[in-house]
Amino acid sequence: MKRLISILSVLAFVLAFSGSAFGQSENISATAQVITNIATDVAQDVNFGNIDPSLASTPTLDVTNGNTSNTDGAGQLGYVHVTSGEPDQSVTVEWNGGSNTTNLGRDGNPETIEWTIAVGSVGGNVTSGGGTDISSDNGTAGNVTLDGSGLTTLIFGGQLTGKSTTGDLPADTYTSGFGDGDVAVTISYDL
Repeated sequence: MKRLISILSVLAFVLAFSGSAFGQSENISATAQVITNIATDVAQDVNFGNIDPSLASTPTLDVTNGNTSNTDGAGQLGYVHVTSGEPDQSVTVEWNGGSNTTNLGRDGNPETIEWTIAVGSVGGNVTSGGGTDISSDNGTAGNVTLDGSGLTTLIFGGQLTGKSTTGDLPADTYTSGFGDGDVAVTISYDL
């Protein structure tokens, strides 16, 4: 009997301290950081100014230095501000449905002048000068980083070339809103 009590005592001792060896349980929590929505504003539209009707020289608005050439000096770069976003977050910018060209037209002919779109970016919200060229052949640029306040400026310019070989263009105002429509700009987080 003593032997049976000894064996039962040892068995009870082993069972009492072995429960934790067969299983463990832990709790895990989950978090998610919701970042700031991107808000934008068109601060200034692109304006190539008065240009030569023959388009023999290429009117250009340079997004890197803000200079204009082969216009009457009245040319202005376009500026789209990111007015709020997540600080220091990378974004992708797409323009014109993934194309780097669009047409300017007038009077029922939307394909008179081709605009090769150039895009730059600079931190903060500015309305003059240039920035880093982010142009591409497919109308998309990634890795534009919002500044420490969640701001950036996209700068639009580029070059105009004639699509017609019939001589000088008629005097008129040629717009992107005619025919092809204005250039759509999409800005989204790289998440």
